[in-house]
Parts: sequence; structure tokens; C-alpha cells
Amino acid sequence: MENILGSNIKNLRRRKGLTQDQLADKIGVNRAMIGSYEEGRATPKLSALSTMAHYFGVTLDELVNTNVTMLAENEPAKTDVTGKNLR
Repeated sequence: MENILGSNIKNLRRRKGLTQDQLADKIGVNRAMIGSYEEGRATPKLSALSTMAHYFGVTLDELVNTNVTMLAENEPAKTDVTGKNLR
């Protein structure tokens, strides 16, 4: 079974030029947890998923369900209208 979430975390982390340690510091977990997420041995808590999605500029749905390598790196930014993220 394909580990979309883990692949996305790894791909997005690398796009930002971050090490596992650096990402772990940003979301409040240890480096080993990032490795576990990327390898599919652990599932992040919702709070960590939300923090990662916000940091990487993707929706929770994209982070969890979409192969982000298919998303254009220069995709137009989401516009925030009345507190809701829109595409």
C-alpha cells in the first residue's frame, strides 16, 4: 500500500530544504517521529498535521490524500476571504 502521507511529508520537507530535525522543531516533535511519519510507521496527530499543512502551504486534504508531487510548485497562492481558504 502506498504511503501518500509519508511521501508528501518527505517531499514537502525536501522542497523547503529542511532536515528531519528542523521540521521536527517546527512542529514540536522529535526527529525520530518525522522519520516514522515518512516511513509510515506512525501517523501524526491532527495538531501536527495541521501545523505541517499550514507550514507547507497545502490543505490537510492535500497533505493526506493527494500526491503533492503532482501539484505545481508555482501554483497560485490560496486567497483568504472571510477567514476561509479558497483555491
